[in-house]
Amino acid sequence: MTCIFCKIAAGNDPSATLLYEDEQIVAFNDKYPAANHHFLVIPKRHIKNINGFTKEDLELVKKMKEIGFRIISEKLGNDESPITSDKYLMGFGSPPFNSVFHVHMHVLSKPVTCYWPRSMKFGNWIFRNVDDVIAKL
Repeated sequence: MTCIFCKIAAGNDPSATLLYEDEQIVAFNDKYPAANHHFLVIPKRHIKNINGFTKEDLELVKKMKEIGFRIISEKLGNDESPITSDKYLMGFGSPPFNSVFHVHMHVLSKPVTCYWPRSMKFGNWIFRNVDDVIAKL
């Protein structure tokens, strides 16, 4: 097992603190956060990138979105204002711009706070919104 995300999903990386786990997916904080709140949601099953999703993965991606929204809502939420899409980003890096070859959904609070070259990773031409990925499946 050489894939770092497969190791995390299997519970074999003690440096990763899981925010969520079930039989299909895990969520954990990004090792190099680009925002005040930045975590990843991954399937336990190894899928190389978003091009590896098939129509059979539609429910998996919807569940990843649901878990991502639940966690970001807990981190940002309060009783006075609802969590709306202007407060967070949720999506996938597009090939060939993947840093780890195990599909992973980024969930970030806005604003993105990393230095500008890295922040380009979360722009429209590299970053695929989760709803766009769902629509294509």
